[in-house]
Amino acid sequence: MANKRSLLPLLLLFLSLSAAAQRVDYVDSLRAEAIVQMLTGRHFRSDNPVALLSASELNQTLTLRFTDEAATALFTAHDLDAIGDSIRRWSGKRNLGVRLVAGNRNLRDLAPRAPKMPRSKGRQLVVRPTVGNLGGRHIALWNSHGLYFEASLGRWEWQRARLFTTVEDMLSSSIVLPFLAPMLENAGAVVLLPRERDTQPLSIERGQVPADGEYAVYVRYAASPSASDSVVYTVSDRYGQTRYTVNQQRGGGMWIYLGTHHFAVGQTAKVEMDGRELNAGEVRIGGGMGETDRGGGTSGRPRWQECARYYLASDGFGPEVTQLSGGTNDYTDDVNCRGEWVNTLRRDKNIPVDLALALHTDAGVAEADTTIGTLGIVSTAPNRGRYTDGRSRLEARHIAHKILGSVRRDMRLTWDSTWTVRGIWDKGYSESRRADVPSVLVECLSHQNLNDMRLALHPQFRFDFGRAIYKAVVRSLEGDTATIQPLAPSRFGIQLADDGQLRISWQPTLDPLEPSAAPTRYDLFCDEQLLLSTADTFALVGQPADSRLRHYHVRARNAGGSSFATQRLPVVIRPDAPTALLVVGERLGAPTTIDADGFAGVRLDDDPGAPWDGDCYRTGEQHDFDRRSPWLDDDAPGWGASFADQELTTLEGFGAIIEREAARLDSAGFTLVGTTKDHFENAERQGKFDLVRIALGTQRTTAYGQMAARHSIYTAAFMRTIRALAAAGQRIVIAGDYVGTDILTPEAAAFARDVLGIKHRTNHASRSLGRHRHPDAIEPANKNARTISRYTDTRMSAAVKFGTIETWGHY
Repeated sequence: MANKRSLLPLLLLFLSLSAAAQRVDYVDSLRAEAIVQMLTGRHFRSDNPVALLSASELNQTLTLRFTDEAATALFTAHDLDAIGDSIRRWSGKRNLGVRLVAGNRNLRDLAPRAPKMPRSKGRQLVVRPTVGNLGGRHIALWNSHGLYFEASLGRWEWQRARLFTTVEDMLSSSIVLPFLAPMLENAGAVVLLPRERDTQPLSIERGQVPADGEYAVYVRYAASPSASDSVVYTVSDRYGQTRYTVNQQRGGGMWIYLGTHHFAVGQTAKVEMDGRELNAGEVRIGGGMGETDRGGGTSGRPRWQECARYYLASDGFGPEVTQLSGGTNDYTDDVNCRGEWVNTLRRDKNIPVDLALALHTDAGVAEADTTIGTLGIVSTAPNRGRYTDGRSRLEARHIAHKILGSVRRDMRLTWDSTWTVRGIWDKGYSESRRADVPSVLVECLSHQNLNDMRLALHPQFRFDFGRAIYKAVVRSLEGDTATIQPLAPSRFGIQLADDGQLRISWQPTLDPLEPSAAPTRYDLFCDEQLLLSTADTFALVGQPADSRLRHYHVRARNAGGSSFATQRLPVVIRPDAPTALLVVGERLGAPTTIDADGFAGVRLDDDPGAPWDGDCYRTGEQHDFDRRSPWLDDDAPGWGASFADQELTTLEGFGAIIEREAARLDSAGFTLVGTTKDHFENAERQGKFDLVRIALGTQRTTAYGQMAARHSIYTAAFMRTIRALAAAGQRIVIAGDYVGTDILTPEAAAFARDVLGIKHRTNHASRSLGRHRHPDAIEPANKNARTISRYTDTRMSAAVKFGTIETWGHY
């Protein structure tokens, strides 16, 4: 045996020399570049270059050895096959085997597979009214960091610097909370977060609602082996009752999220379990404020802004999860607690977590005019590459590949054709290593890089980015042929039918990126209660003339689940009352960015953008625009540094504008129906109203990456519709901050002059409406038009009346 061992190194040396001695002239430098390109694809970024180190042939097998970075690329088995076919074609050796290696890994082992992940047995934790192909799945999801107490400084602070009007701790939340988590739940999954999900800073105590608004509802029950797996909880809110079925054999002792509900001020919020009203210890309503006392005080911030370490402690998880440092370092405790929380959910709470997913936005800076893009991180080495149930930890890499591939495809087709992926790192990061389930850490983009932030500050980009991840999760769990949930319907509007009924109509929004996302049915809701389900794109609905304000919305659905909702449109029916049509816009947009002569950043003072309703992820205005400003520390981060005065501010989207406009018309005693601008300008007929009020808010022509700009005021259809109504003598009031600014074409200018009687003067007419409002000054464009209102501070013309039309330069 000893002699055989001594001969083995000599034999290996002989074989390697023999292989090296064989001429491999069909893999020259030019073809080596082509092979690398086939392996990595275009716009792949790595810290060190992917390069071919050697090519050696032995026993009819060609081995190509690459730098370690090759293992991070997003190649598929098809890519590896194509490389092999190309080499055989170049070499003329039809039977040549081709083996690709990076470090000690055979790249074939890293190529993603597409099996459907098996479901666990038993009922899922919470069954909601929404159903889809992720029913029965449990997903652990978290949104990077949050406020923590830094003992060395004796203060609460963010874990990253405030840059370009936000901070990673909030920016990652702006993808997870309004978009990714609801998408997964709309597909039927149970989504568990180790941080507070409700951005509502208020909480409801003793059942008394302090203010109108949306509040998350949680319940808690003791762990018991004899508990029922189908306990019915009923939540009574402003609009009625919603029922949830909870499996109390899972999740005992922790707060279980049921859903988010609208409660009215003065109402007694009521939650029942199998008919018994719950007491305060069994129900929690609203996110509320942080309650953890560190260093002699609490953070003074809403609970959702705090990191996972504090939330989990308040959720009943002990120091073995939340204080792995022994309580000496809250920062590292926060990072480490997330994976341990997942393990505790599985081991102690009987919750069969299928997947753990962490979203971050910290991926470096580039001086070039490019994006940093997206990085995936997994850990396949622990426990000899296996989870304790025997599965390979490479499953995490396969899921990461799907996520990055989905992001790369969608972002390149819509927002940026050069969107970069940084590949998949296989490293021992805590968030990808600790959990005993497939775990992926996604660095979505770089909050340090202006080119990434141009897109990240756009709500539609964050929706699309979240949807790309949602699609990858569905296909990781359910297979590549799984159906994707539809997009929200478009052209949604309500009309008064001749017989006194409401004619409510909409159109499907087809997803050009996803053919399977076509809707099969539509659910029509009145005040959050399901009214009817139909395959048609309209419904005739009766509403009593009881002077009560109601709101309608529609969701599309298919086998993949439910879409997001349309705008919630108001209706009030009064007997013998004047009638009003409320037309509303739906703009989403990012703030203005500038990059010229070393002066670069986000200009909230030019256009603050148009947020998603309830957006609360802004820190404050950027104050350092000098690209040369160096980073010193998170308190002095140099270029991009931003103020902190808006961290408790909730931004107003179109939903809030609709609520306010509807309340105004309701108070004035109108019979009222609402419609979106898209429906209004495409409807076959409008009907006759005593007033048509067009509430444009911050509507204006808005860039959408590589896609066509959206949200223009003066579309051909809009101008045609207004001309027809004006010719019929219809009274019209148009109000919006950019009614003058958005006059961008000769056709629009002629329409503004001849039909509205206005011309634009400036889009910085006043600050009387607020620091980040940019109302227009509009002036009479002919002798028959006249100014009917002026701004109090500048005395510029704020509104013009021409014939039966009033146009206001602010909303």
